[in-house]
Amino acid sequence: MTEPGCNKASPRIAIVGAGLSGLMAARVLRDRFSVSVFEKHTRPGGRCTTFDDFGMPIDSGAQYLTARSPALQPYIQRWLATGLIQPWDAALAAVSDETPVSPVSPGVTRYVACPGMDALAKALCHGLSLQFGREVSEVAYTDRW
Repeated sequence: MTEPGCNKASPRIAIVGAGLSGLMAARVLRDRFSVSVFEKHTRPGGRCTTFDDFGMPIDSGAQYLTARSPALQPYIQRWLATGLIQPWDAALAAVSDETPVSPVSPGVTRYVACPGMDALAKALCHGLSLQFGREVSEVAYTDRW
């Protein structure tokens, strides 16, 4: 399937995995290339998986995300403005035998997607060519899809 804005002469790109990195890569590349995302599972998110058990969303993978790269700031600001994400002000600490309590990355802003972490992945899917249930076991060049 050709992405909007791409002509048939555009190079075609296959992205393996519909986690946050794969989906962001697809969104950035789709304006210049024909992009398809292949995901072995039946839903997007990768490590950002949310289950609705016990009547509430439960994140079973990544609890939060950070945006240390300045290139991500426009996305963070847009997602904050739409309510897709919100700052998470939890104090995190590591506990070990050597150091009983050690703060983890103090001063780093953490964000959570609402209502669960998979909401961000689902939002990033809009307008992309996605193929779920497609495990990629080999990559080879071909002049056709």
